[in-house]
Amino acid sequence: MDIGNRIGKTVHIKHVITAIAAVSILKAVAAAVLLTYGHDIFAGGNDSYEYDLYARGLSANLPPNFWSSILRWLHSVGLYSRRGISLVLMSLSFFFIPYLTARISSVPSAGRNERTFWIAFLLTSMYPTLFYFSLDLYRDVFMLFCFLIAVWPVKLFFESKTKPTRRNAALLLLFTGLCFLLYLLRFYLGLTLFISLFLCSFFSFSRHSVLLWCTAFLLLLWALAAAGGLDRLFEFRLYLQTIPANTKTGILFDNILFFPVSFFKSALTQLFSFFFVNITTTITFLLEGLPFTLAFAYLLKNRRYADKFVDFLVVFFCVYGSFWLIGMDNVGSAVRYRIFNYIPVLISCMIVFQRKEAIENTPE
Repeated sequence: MDIGNRIGKTVHIKHVITAIAAVSILKAVAAAVLLTYGHDIFAGGNDSYEYDLYARGLSANLPPNFWSSILRWLHSVGLYSRRGISLVLMSLSFFFIPYLTARISSVPSAGRNERTFWIAFLLTSMYPTLFYFSLDLYRDVFMLFCFLIAVWPVKLFFESKTKPTRRNAALLLLFTGLCFLLYLLRFYLGLTLFISLFLCSFFSFSRHSVLLWCTAFLLLLWALAAAGGLDRLFEFRLYLQTIPANTKTGILFDNILFFPVSFFKSALTQLFSFFFVNITTTITFLLEGLPFTLAFAYLLKNRRYADKFVDFLVVFFCVYGSFWLIGMDNVGSAVRYRIFNYIPVLISCMIVFQRKEAIENTPE
C-alpha cells in the first residue's frame, strides 16, 4: 500500500468536516479583506474591469467570449451587480464546485464512501486559484461549474451497464450542449472536451504504455507544428511577448527542431509551476504546483486502477493542456488555464484511490 492510500485510510471523517469548516471561515475572512483592500495578485491582468464596463454599456469593446454577453443581458433585465455576481461566483467556489467535484469523484461500485467524498470536497475548497478568481467577474469559476456539469453525464454514461438507451442518448445530448456552451466561453475548452469523448475510445490509461502514448502524442504535435497547423498558437505566443509582465517564461517555439524541448519546458514551468522569479511564483508552486506534482505522480503509479471515465479525463488533460501550453507564455495567466487540468487530475486520483481500496479490501 502506498503513502496516498495509507493517508486516506487514517483520516477520520469528522476531522475532514472540521477542516472544511475552518477553510470556509478562513476563505470568508480572506475574501472580506481582499475585496476591501484590492486583490490584484497574479500578473495575468484583471479583465473584470473590462467585463464590468461592457456590461453597463460604458464600453463598446466586446471581450471575445460569451461571458460578456451574459453580463450585458443581466444588466439589460436589471439583474446586474458586480458585487452581486461576485457573491454568486463565491458561492459556486465555496460550495457547489467542491460538491460537484466530490460527487463526480465517487465510485458507486466501491460502495458508499463518505470519507472520500468529503476529502475531495476539502481538497477542492483549498484550491487557492479557484478562490481567487471567485472574487470578481472572472469567467473561470462559472466555466469550471459548467465543465463539471458537462463531465458528469459522461461519468454516468460510462457507468451504465446496459446497451445504448434513451437515457444514454439524453446524456450524450446534454454533454454536447454543455460542450457548446463551453465553446462559447473558451472555444478550445469546449472543443477539446467534446473530441476527448471520442478519442478516449482508442486509449486505455490502465493498460497501454504511458511512455509510448506520450511519445506518439508529442510526435503528432511536432508534425502538426512542422506542417503549419499550430502557427496561430505560435503567433499568439509571440504577441504575448509584446505585453509587459514579470511572469513571462520567455520560452519560444521559434525553432521547429527543438519543439519537443520547448513543449517540455513550457509544461514544466506553466503546468507544474517550476518557475521562481518572485515570492508570488514561489508561493504558487508550494500551494499548487507541488501538490499537483504529487497527485500526478500518484495517478501514474496507480494507473492500473483507472476506469474508462479516467481514460476520458486523461485524454482531455493532454489535448486541452497542449493548446494553452503552446499558446500561452505567462505563469500568472497559466494559473487560470490549468484549473481545467488540475481538477480532472484530482477527480482521477480520488477515483483511482477508491477503486484500489475496494480491490485491496476484497477477500481472496
